[in-house]
Amino acid sequence: MTQYRGSYVTSCYAQALFNVSVSKLNDICKGIKFIFNLSENSNNQFLSFLANPTANLKDKISVIELITNHIDATLSRFILVAVTNNRGNMLLQIFNTFLEYVRKHNKEVS
Repeated sequence: MTQYRGSYVTSCYAQALFNVSVSKLNDICKGIKFIFNLSENSNNQFLSFLANPTANLKDKISVIELITNHIDATLSRFILVAVTNNRGNMLLQIFNTFLEYVRKHNKEVS
């Protein structure tokens, strides 16, 4: 049941991001790739920090603000909403689901 609920929440957030960004999918995808690269280069510390339930919300917001110049404003606000709603632990899954929606939208074969 928990797995289903998590998957449902993930798809809801991914669908919401897709709906608000359909006119600028390339910019959002570039931002997500930037976040993936940032996370990879920091040994996953970036996304792990945002997912950490014991980390202070103000500190998380400060970290997100550090990357706002490198990603689209819509994506930045989306991450803030997700983290504020204690969904930082789902960001990787949300982004991967979002990218699946983009591939389907573009009729790409995966």
